[in-house]
Formats: sequence, C-alpha cells, structure tokens
Amino acid sequence: MGGGPGHLHRASPPLHSFILGALNGLWGAPAAWILWSVLASTGAVWLLGRAEGAGAAWVLALDPLQLQYAAEVNNYPTLCLLAAAAWAARARAMLGGGGVWLGVVGGLGGFCHLLGGVWAGLLALSVLGRDRRAAVTALGLMAIIDAAVVVRAAQLAGGEGTFGQAGLAFEPIVEGLGVKLGPVLWLWALALVFLARRPGLGAVGLGYSLIVLGWMAVGVAAPHQQPYWLLTSLAVAGFWGSAPRLLLVTAELRCAVAI
Repeated sequence: MGGGPGHLHRASPPLHSFILGALNGLWGAPAAWILWSVLASTGAVWLLGRAEGAGAAWVLALDPLQLQYAAEVNNYPTLCLLAAAAWAARARAMLGGGGVWLGVVGGLGGFCHLLGGVWAGLLALSVLGRDRRAAVTALGLMAIIDAAVVVRAAQLAGGEGTFGQAGLAFEPIVEGLGVKLGPVLWLWALALVFLARRPGLGAVGLGYSLIVLGWMAVGVAAPHQQPYWLLTSLAVAGFWGSAPRLLLVTAELRCAVAI
C-alpha cells in the first residue's frame, strides 16, 4: 500500500482511501481490502447486467482486464463499480427517472478517480437529447460533489512531473492490451457492429477512449498502463448486451418458469 490508506490522499481523489479506512476500523486485516475489491467488481457485473442484460454481465465478468484488477488493492475496482452504477443510472434517466441518481454516483466516481468523473460526465451529456433537465441535474450534482477534486486537479496541472510520461505511442497500447486480453480483444472490435444500435452510448465509449489517448498524448498517462482502459472494457460489455442473440438469451432468462 506504500504507507497505508491515507497515502492515497496525496496522489488521487480520496474516496477509496476513506473506504479502506472504514474497512480497517471494522476488520483490521489486509484480507478485508481484497474482499472489497472482489465485492466491488462483482457489484459492477451485477449493475451492468441489471441495465443491459445477461449478455453484458457475462462479457464483463469474463473480461481478463477486469479480473486482474478485481484481485488487487487499489481504487480501480471501486471505480468500475461506480462507473457501472452510473451506466445503470443513465438508463434510468433515459426512461424518465431523473438525473439525481446519475449525479450522485457520477460525482462519487469522480471522487474516486478523475476518469470516473470524465466517464460520468459523458454519460450525463448523452442524456441531453432525451431529458435536458435530468442531464443538467446530474451535471450540477457532479460539479458540487467533485468541486474540491477539480480544484486539486487544477493545482496539480501546474506541478512539476504532471506531464512527465513518455507521450502517445500505439505500440505499447496494442501490445499491452493484446497480452492482457488475448482473444477477448476481438470482442472489442466486434462491439463496433453494435454502435449503430446505441449511438449515444457509443459516443460515450469512443469519447472516453479518445480522452484517455489525449491524456497519453500530453504526458499525463503512460501508454503501457492498462487500467485506463477498464471503463472502455465496461462499455464494450454494455454494447454486447445489445447483440440480438444475447438479448434473446436475456429475455429467456427473465421469463417466469412454471415448475
């Protein structure tokens, strides 16, 4: 952990550090930290499945990138949990459920990792065409919850070393994802087929990925590190929930069965 949960306050938004501190108070054992990662990753699968169906849940549950970070003690499993919650909240907002839930979980996502705020903000913007009030409500709540994070990020932006990474290079990105994902990488390519069915969510997935590439281009993020693509893999899983055959399987699983 490099100094315990409090150490994370200096390097990233503090939500995950607060969670680890609470776990230490309840059960002061490192096993609690791993169990939280497993619980958060499982919750992400459940939430995405609730929003998009069994097909999406299966793809996310078997994603090698997700499985790797589910077994690590860091803020990425929590980030994926909140990102999946924001995805489900976006579905709720699109059906007239308002933007409060999206704003709250999206704000917490930004309080866990800057990319969580980026992800949730893109989801909220995708609601504008359907329900402007819900989108504005969500964005407003995110701005309130993440105000301190934004201020701190602006302070760090002028600091030495913030832009110290090597810059954008596609070879380590493709090679790294190829090693981690293996044949599953084909699911990413094939998911492009379903973008026409879900243009709003497609814009979120592509927009998020372009922002990650932009961070790499300016030296904020390193191209050889794969955690930045965890939310891209979540988006890919969501697109697979739109596949006609998987939708049919999902519908069958939801049907009541007489015994």
